[in-house]
Amino acid sequence: MQAPGAHDRGRQSILSDIDVFRRHPSPQDITELQALIATNETSLASLNEEIEACLRQLSALRTKSYAHIFTIRRCQAAMTLARLIPPELLAQIFEYASETGWTRAPIVVSHVCSTWRAAAQSHPSVWSRLTVKLDMRNPVDRTKHWLSMARRAPLHITIIHTAPTSSLGQVMALLLERSEQWVGLTLDLHFADTRQVLAACTARFTKLRSIGLSLVATDESIESAEGTTGFANAFQDAPALTSVSIVGNVLPRDLPPRITSLRIEYNGPSGSSIDTPRSIIEALRNLPDLEALSLQLGAIATDPHDIPEIELPKLKTLTFEDLQSGGFRVLDYLTASSLIHLSAHAQSHPDVYGPPFSSIRFLEGSPNLETLEFGGVDVWPDEWFFILPLLPKLRRLYLHDSNISDEVIEGMFGKSGLCPDLQQIDLRWCQHVRGTTLVRLVESRVREGGCEIEEVAAICCSLFNKEDAMQLAGLTTFRVMGERERDKHCREFGFLSHVFACF
Repeated sequence: MQAPGAHDRGRQSILSDIDVFRRHPSPQDITELQALIATNETSLASLNEEIEACLRQLSALRTKSYAHIFTIRRCQAAMTLARLIPPELLAQIFEYASETGWTRAPIVVSHVCSTWRAAAQSHPSVWSRLTVKLDMRNPVDRTKHWLSMARRAPLHITIIHTAPTSSLGQVMALLLERSEQWVGLTLDLHFADTRQVLAACTARFTKLRSIGLSLVATDESIESAEGTTGFANAFQDAPALTSVSIVGNVLPRDLPPRITSLRIEYNGPSGSSIDTPRSIIEALRNLPDLEALSLQLGAIATDPHDIPEIELPKLKTLTFEDLQSGGFRVLDYLTASSLIHLSAHAQSHPDVYGPPFSSIRFLEGSPNLETLEFGGVDVWPDEWFFILPLLPKLRRLYLHDSNISDEVIEGMFGKSGLCPDLQQIDLRWCQHVRGTTLVRLVESRVREGGCEIEEVAAICCSLFNKEDAMQLAGLTTFRVMGERERDKHCREFGFLSHVFACF
């Protein structure tokens, strides 16, 4: 290898001469250039060896660092929240996921890690909600596996399919072997399959509390289907069965007589030959213990006749959902002397209006009513003067999109006014009541020593201003936003964007 000094001198002697790049190189130039190339090639080879040595050292250092990183991550993985949560709490989380509608939660969480799998498999309650989708592959084997994991846990069973299937009989045979574990049953099946399932439910169901049915028949067979739903002989030995929910265009008249809670969502065709009020009354006639009734009836027949009245002596809660034309006609044939809560919400479509409320006779037989909630239900202003005197025990009045007037509110003034026990008044989108009238209502109750108004709400009421809100806030609890459980009827109007625009 040439000494650094000689290398520098050669570089200076040849490369410093700029003319060497302009002239034809001489033999001496070529010799000097070749010597300089050889010298630099030797130096470059030496440097490359040093670089390779450094790279090998860097690779070794990186391998060591990766080992430390791997150890750190394994240690961190052993202390993650998912591993620190006790198995019992993990199982509760998995069970909650199933309850909120994630039907495959137990299967999915079992594939996350061994800790989650152990938590899921060691707690049978995680598998207590069994959804059988008959159109999936191997529903029988899936049911067997799920039941084996649930062991003796209470079972909430849902069976889903929209067309007749041959595997239903095998699935039902497996489920009926565990009949004493049933807590809830939901059927969303073809009408013929629903009848098959109900016909098979003759075992003992000691824990069964609730049933949900989808009963949808073809238009031609609706009328003949009402008396053949299969309820007549089903669940005869189910002492805990208290709740039934029915959705569809068939209204069975042979419901279990012990139920205390019934929900009917009728979606039959408008103008059907079925006399819907009669069918409902017939279904209710044999339910003397009924305490809660919820009806969503659609556009039912409005001119029933020759229907004998019935009494539901224990009924405490009556709810009408998405009320349409004729929905209140059922009240013309009911008496509910123990009724405490009456709620009705008209269909929320802006072009559809609810029917005028005119069931004064029904309210005369419900003197114990404490809560009246109307949403979009049309009541003639003067008719309030007939309704409110019938409700001496009314404590809570919720009115959404009502035409109630100042004169009606003024009738509540003072200790001896209408509804002397009133404690809460909630008005939404009511355009005829002034804020000053509500202020005077609260003041009159305070001044005369009557039952004080504990809470007032005025949401998107056009005759209500900031000064009224401040005065009411100084007298009682005042709200300009709805409570969560009733907000669903206001969200469709986007009312939150308007509430604060009023102040």
